[in-house]
Amino acid sequence: MNVLLNPHQIRMGVLRVTEQIMLDHKQDEPIVLIGVMRGAFMFYADLVQELQQMNVICDFVSCKSYDGTENTGFKMLLDSKVNVSDKHVYIIDDILDSGLTYEFLKIHYEFKGAKSTKGIFVLKKYNEKFKEELSILTLPPNDSRWFIGYGMNDEKEGSRHLKGIYYLA
Repeated sequence: MNVLLNPHQIRMGVLRVTEQIMLDHKQDEPIVLIGVMRGAFMFYADLVQELQQMNVICDFVSCKSYDGTENTGFKMLLDSKVNVSDKHVYIIDDILDSGLTYEFLKIHYEFKGAKSTKGIFVLKKYNEKFKEELSILTLPPNDSRWFIGYGMNDEKEGSRHLKGIYYLA
């Protein structure tokens, strides 16, 4: 295991992302945070705690595009329940890789009447199509490392609890 981001670097990234959200919205304007389970749960919790002075509506969605390390295509397992009509929606996920999951969810919430949708990721592989989405760290588009920790898992499900982000060599 090699360290990509230590807990302090993650914390600084979370603060930078929440600062941008607070700049983009009035304090009383409702924003909806949709956490993509399970890989984003630690990041999601950190964001929610830092946005406590904002009018935040919390919900979750469960979808899957990987089985272990194999990309198996998008599957929606559980939709969120909150009414997103005429609200700003942030889709919170662990990593933007191919963009398949994010693109599906973005269209899904726009169809449900969201005023705007934006993705926030722990890690984002650079993609011109998604260059405006927020992230703690942007990686080169061809980065093929597998990341674990801070909610992200290995295929044995034994690394979500780690406080840092690591990659497997």
